[in-house]
Amino acid sequence: MAKTLKRKRQAFVNHYVQCWNASEAARRAGYSERSAGSIGHELLKKPEIQDAVSARVAELTMSAHEVLLRLAADARADMADFYDVQEDGSWKLNLNKAAALGRTHLIKKLGYNQYGPTIELVDSQAARVHLGRHHGLFVERVKSEDWQDEIIRLLEAGKLTPEQVRAELGDELAETLLKRARLAGAARGEG
Repeated sequence: MAKTLKRKRQAFVNHYVQCWNASEAARRAGYSERSAGSIGHELLKKPEIQDAVSARVAELTMSAHEVLLRLAADARADMADFYDVQEDGSWKLNLNKAAALGRTHLIKKLGYNQYGPTIELVDSQAARVHLGRHHGLFVERVKSEDWQDEIIRLLEAGKLTPEQVRAELGDELAETLLKRARLAGAARGEG
């Protein structure tokens, strides 16, 4: 069970997880300006403070499940959650509707133009890509042509000679490639 910290020490923890500077956190928590550096340093050595910092970080950070849930919500972002369709077919921005649906976290940008208020939502396609990668739905396929196939193509096209291949790769490997290109023996005058 977590030990309850005194007010100043809890304030230190709260400020520390915001600024990650022990001296500054001590100053913000109300410790003396003169001794904030040493007090902050000493506080961080205390196991109960370390535990409280760890617990506070755990409260403030997203778990892997929460990240996936947020990505799923982003992927399902829908403008219909933010607008009402009027009788004349026009659309009217309704942030109260979005708030009631719990969707306001999907807003990336609010603005105004000559036609009225504008809204931009988070990138739902990017969220779907992140989720797809998480679930292993996409396999990165890199077209990697075999360098030997490229040499064979160049030989067949007459852009490389058997002599050049032998000079660069040596007789054994060159012979293998020349056979594959049906040019074996050509560099030795046997063709």
